[in-house]
Formats: sequence, structure tokens, C-alpha cells
Amino acid sequence: MVAIGEPVPVGLAATDRLHRGGSLARFLAAAGHEVLWWTSAFDHFRKAHLFKTSTSLRLSETLGVRLLHGCGYGGNVSLSRILDQRSIARQFEHESQEHEALPDIVVSALPPVELCSSVVHYGRSRGVPTVLDMRDMWPDIFLTLAPAVLRPFSRLLLSPMFRMMRNTCMGATGIVGITGEFVDWGLGYAGRTRGDYDRDFPLAYATQEPASEAVSAAVRFWKDQGLFGGTDPFVIAYVGSMNRTDRLECLLEAASRLTREHNDHFRFVVCGVGDQMERFKRMAAGNPLVSFPGWIDAAAIYVLLRASMIGFDPLPVRSDIVRGINNKAVEYLSAGLPIISMPENGVLADLLRDEACGLSFDGTADVLVRMLVRLDADRSAVRAMSEKSAALFRKRFAADRVYKDMMDHLTFIATDYKSAGSVP
Repeated sequence: MVAIGEPVPVGLAATDRLHRGGSLARFLAAAGHEVLWWTSAFDHFRKAHLFKTSTSLRLSETLGVRLLHGCGYGGNVSLSRILDQRSIARQFEHESQEHEALPDIVVSALPPVELCSSVVHYGRSRGVPTVLDMRDMWPDIFLTLAPAVLRPFSRLLLSPMFRMMRNTCMGATGIVGITGEFVDWGLGYAGRTRGDYDRDFPLAYATQEPASEAVSAAVRFWKDQGLFGGTDPFVIAYVGSMNRTDRLECLLEAASRLTREHNDHFRFVVCGVGDQMERFKRMAAGNPLVSFPGWIDAAAIYVLLRASMIGFDPLPVRSDIVRGINNKAVEYLSAGLPIISMPENGVLADLLRDEACGLSFDGTADVLVRMLVRLDADRSAVRAMSEKSAALFRKRFAADRVYKDMMDHLTFIATDYKSAGSVP
């Protein structure tokens, strides 16, 4: 398993919720497979190193972790992050060649492209099947982030990364992804149609309740934050990052509007950290309806979502975004939480509409205010959406179901690849 940019359950991140790579690694290990998770020693969310050097740990009898030390970075879209990822890729290429035990299969999360390229090179040189797990559409998204006038030059500047992406996808044994659209995107780079090794698996979320002590501590934390104060508050939760692509301005403007209109039983709880956090705090300064508790652990998330009425999921209008369903949405569904999302089209918007478990809108504060006021006045509609959210989660996004399917698929690839005796 190769996945960076995810929480690793050590040090300050020990109580953080695991993401797809870590959750799959833990599931495989619990099922009796010997798993080595290659990741970074840099905490992507806190922007700090977990260890001063590359470090190996054992999380359980069957799960080991190799944390590779890079230079770190301050911004999610920055030159220092690219340099960090290149350093991690070089370290993986060097250390994996010296690693004597050959795995039956390697799964590598994409991005980053450089690390996935090193993984595919390793697999082909050692006769090991490699599977790419498409999470974000790198390097395509860099073109959308560039000013329109500079995009032709950006494409030229990024041509080595696009070439690396094509070679990596062409060399991979199989391609999986978070939606069918993501798998098809990867197959487009590979220049082939879908085969037996290619399949989509949604993002998943574990339903296990945190330890009772952790839940009790989380309840006390939220009481101190004033979450349970007032009479039957209508809580809107946001749990995620606060960076340039996170569109929280609309939520904060809606909160300001509701405050001016004396709708003081609404509560907006905005959790997370990021380089835009201080700007968002300034936008909400003095508004008693809005709180910024910062980064919270898994137990605090668990309690918050079950005390909330709505999960807010603001996404930028980008070609990759409209083709995916993000972690945040699945996290909200796991708590039976109706979702209000933006933009108003795409795979997530279609899902919320078809399953009647949420609403999507164009990102204007006036529309959001009307939505919230209407839902507050019709709590029975919120409860109906909540029931449908919980049912949808159990049907499609429960961790045990998704990771069992992924494990079976990876086992099939490893067995079939070995019996074929050659690279497809």
C-alpha cells in the first residue's frame, strides 16, 4: 500500500480519522494479510513532520508503516509540495529496491504522479502487479487552477508530468478509482478500455463508534463550545480544510444574513485548519452563530455530526470535482446527515437528488438562506432526508462493504496475475 497526504495514526494524529489508504491497509491487516504501508513522515493537515527522519513502525502484528521523510511544504499548491513529493518518490524507488520481501500486489494512491511512477517502475522491474487508485485528477487540475490566459503555457510547462502520467497509467496492471468517471479518466491516459482489473470503489467510512471515554470527552468539548446551548438549535456542520479551493464564503455570508434577521437559533460549526482559516474567521468576526473549533479528532467529529441537522459540502466548479464524490460527503452520510452541496451539478448533486438525501445549489448566499429557513421550518423533511442518507450509506459507502469488495478485487488481480506469469 502506497498512500501519502493521509492521517497516520501516530503522535498528534493518533486519534485522527483514517482516510482511504490507511483504512484499507488496516482492513487488509485485520483480515490476516501482511501489509506494509508506505507513506510520508509529513502531516499534510497540520503541516508538520511527524518524525525528523524516515521511520518504520508496526501498528499491529500484520500492519507495518514506512514513513519517508521529505522537505515538507506550507501550501497545498506550491513548489515546495512538488519538491517534497519528488523527494518521497526517489526515496521509495531507492528503498523498495532494497526491500527483499516481494509483495503479492502494490496499490498506489494517485496523486502524486511521481510516486505512482516509481511504484509502477518497481512493479514492472520486479514482476509485481501494480494498481493505481485514482483519487484526484492530477495533473489535469493544475490547468484549471492557472489563469485562463496562462493555460496554454501551463500545459507546455507541465508536459513532463503529463508524459509521466501517460507512461504510469500505461504501465499499471490495473486502475481503480473513487467513481466510474475517475476510472475512465485513468484509462484514457492508459489508452485502453476497461478490463477485468479495472473497477470503481467509492470512498468509504467506518461506522464503529469511538470508545466511550473519547465520546464523553467529545461531548464535554462541544458543551464548552456552546453547541448544546439554546433551544433546539439548527446546527449546520462543516468538517474539512480551509484552503483556497474551499468555498466557505457563501456559508459565512448566509450566517451573517440570518444574524441580521434575528434567526438566532441557527448554529454554524466550521471545523478544520488551512491557509484561509484566518480570513474566514475575520469574515465571521463578531457573529455569535459561527464557531471555529479548529482541528478536531474522530470522536469530536462523531459527536458533532450526530448533533447536527445539515452537513455543508462546498466544492469548486471543476471538471474533476463534478465527476467525484468526496470524503466529506461520505462522512456526513455515515451519520445519517442530509447534505447541502455546491455546485448544483455533477455526480454528487445527482446522487443527492436521486436518493432524496440532500440539496445542491449554485453557491449564492440568498439561495442558501432560503434553503436553511425552509428546512428549519419543516424539520420532518430534514428527518426524512436523514433516514434516506443513513440508508444510502449502508447500501453503498459502509467501510466493511467497500473494503471487502476492494480486498476481493486485489486478491483476484494478484492470483490471476501470478497464474498468467507475465505482465499484461
